[in-house]
Amino acid sequence: MGVEGGKGQTWIEDSSNPAGGYWTYTITSEWKATEMTDNLLPDPLWEGGGIKLVYAGPHCHAPSCLGMELWNVDTDELLCKMAPEYGDGKGEKFDEFMYATLPPCIYSGDSDSDSGGDDDILSKQPFLPWNTTIKSICIQNSTTAHYGQMASWQMRGYYVNGTSA
Repeated sequence: MGVEGGKGQTWIEDSSNPAGGYWTYTITSEWKATEMTDNLLPDPLWEGGGIKLVYAGPHCHAPSCLGMELWNVDTDELLCKMAPEYGDGKGEKFDEFMYATLPPCIYSGDSDSDSGGDDDILSKQPFLPWNTTIKSICIQNSTTAHYGQMASWQMRGYYVNGTSA
């Protein structure tokens, strides 16, 4: 596990690393569901309504990005958690050795059944009431030099009123 260091960093022990491990830091952000609408809200706001997510795609830069999480702060529900997948160099396009991709979370319809596996692909669409606080956490390897790091989400969803939530 990790050991807390100064300035928000955590030491992660890793026997495969020549230094015995590496330092990480996090980039975090919080916002309200209404802020995801570009001010294109229904007029008036539907009482009891909000947004249902169908897609949440994390974006951060390799090689320092270790993964991203998206949380509903109000319910302490993890909405999406992804880590980079690295290519093995067997000749396929976008599978070059150490080519990193960060796959998105994709949600199914309103069914309560979860057709996904451990990676939560095709889990039920999360409902985010208008006043929901959402939090993004991006974990970075701070021993890998990379300037101009970012941590953003590309999301798709649709409005629902209080009776269809």
